[in-house]
Amino acid sequence: MELDHLLADDPELKAFDPAEKLTLFEAWYHNGNKLELIEALLEKSDWRAIGWKQLALAYAEYGDYQNACATAREFASIPRVPEPSAGLNIADLELQARLRPTDIDIAAALCLALAKEDRVEQALARLQALHEVKGYPDYLRNLEAQLWERKGEWGKAWNALSPFVSG
Repeated sequence: MELDHLLADDPELKAFDPAEKLTLFEAWYHNGNKLELIEALLEKSDWRAIGWKQLALAYAEYGDYQNACATAREFASIPRVPEPSAGLNIADLELQARLRPTDIDIAAALCLALAKEDRVEQALARLQALHEVKGYPDYLRNLEAQLWERKGEWGKAWNALSPFVSG
């Protein structure tokens, strides 16, 4: 109810600086009508640039993982996925990965090579096995999200991207 009065008095939130708007959007997300928040943030691009985290989280809460992912990709700082190294082929990398199963760099190189050759299932299986390995780089979360997106598995893609929104 207070939000309604606030918006009626100042529909553009001109009296609010960006930090105050963010505080308002966070409170709206936690205590208000999330569908109205989504509508407001979609209507006003300057608000969306401030409240994008709340927008992505609200989309996800309503099961609209595709838009949650799109919002995260538009605004979050997500490390890009590097090109796979040209040094070793997949067979060599698979052998190295078997010999050194906890070497995150070898495992990452193998995942990148598998993804580049469109061996999505194998790359995803390896990525999921690596989640608990110390030093799991953020760009692998991005790669995992990209692979789930290719398969149209938006909920799983969101699970991979959500640390960039809530972190």
